[in-house]
Order: sequence, then structure tokens, then C-alpha cells
Amino acid sequence: MQGIRDSYPPLSALGNDKTQAYLRDLPDDYVAFLRHNNGGFADAFRYTFLTGVPFKTETVDNLSRDDCPVEFFGLSGGDASEGFPDDLMQVAREHADEGFLPRNVIAIARCVQNSLVCLSRRKEDFGSIYYWDWYWQYPWCEAFFRARLDEVRRQFEPADDILEDNTHPRHAELRDALNFATLTKLAPDFSSWLGGCEDRRQDD
Repeated sequence: MQGIRDSYPPLSALGNDKTQAYLRDLPDDYVAFLRHNNGGFADAFRYTFLTGVPFKTETVDNLSRDDCPVEFFGLSGGDASEGFPDDLMQVAREHADEGFLPRNVIAIARCVQNSLVCLSRRKEDFGSIYYWDWYWQYPWCEAFFRARLDEVRRQFEPADDILEDNTHPRHAELRDALNFATLTKLAPDFSSWLGGCEDRRQDD
């Protein structure tokens, strides 16, 4: 794909069975992208999209900010090195440990200011593309996300008690729902998201 550089070697060159097995759990259009561009870096604003996250201050009321990926994660086959993008599987493991994305939602790209483009592997929306905003707790969009989180809490009364008890039968479900409330949906699949991105680079 145009505009992506410093990719990992083609997937066909990776003999790692674990990597090949991982691909089988990903949607076909995203696997096709990885086969053509196994991760890589892109110029800022080369692939610009609307996030669905508002930007609201005393002087600005924007219904949706825009953002752009600058690093697409790839599959290193266990041989990641400096100068290449982050490894898709390693990033997924790290995020699972940190617990800020829902289970079976993985980050596939990092945006210009550390927000993430994510892909769902959940049965109910398999292949859908989401946006996780690094700034979701910041003043300009905090009310937007607070309303979404409050709605989740109302569905899980008493939410605080459930969260404090990791043996509660709905604990994991509530954690996932709260994490999901911090995501905005971009597209039903990878191809339509990427195809809808616009090149908004400024000429020097």
C-alpha cells in the first residue's frame, strides 16, 4: 500500500507457527493488508479519519476531531528490532496486562499523539474498527465519555461493588463494558475504514 515504509518481512517468510495461527483469528481483509504491508510507518495525515470524539471548549464546538495513524503494527515472527514498528502480538499482550481495552479488541495502529486504532475480534462485531482516544479523560471530551460510562454503570448496579470484587460473576463483563465505552466505532471493517481515510498532508 502506498505511503507505508519500513515494514517487517512478508508474512510468507515467517515460519513461526504461532504467527500463522494468530492470523487465522483475524478478519480476511486485515490479513490481506498484513500480507501486503506487514506493519510500517506512515507520514502524519497521510491517512486521516474522523474519530467520532467531540472537541468542545468555551470557544470551539467540534462534533468530531480527526486523527491519523503514523505506525501500523506488524508481525515480526519473534525477531523484532530497532527501526521497525511495534509487534502486533506483543502490543496485544501488553494491553491485555494493562487491561484498558476490552477483551478480544486489539490495537492495530498508533496515531500521531498516541491514540490507537483498534480491531474487534469479538463474535458480535468481528472485524469492526474502533478508536481509543489517549485524551478521553481530558476536559474537551470528558463529558462525552462520562455520559457513556455512566450509562454502563446504570446497567450494572451496584457497579462499584462489582468492580471491587474480582470474584463477582459480572466483574469481567463490567470491566469490558466500561473499557468499551471509551471506544468510538470508526467502520464495520478494516477495508472500509482505510478506504475512507483522506490524505491531508500539507505541502511544504
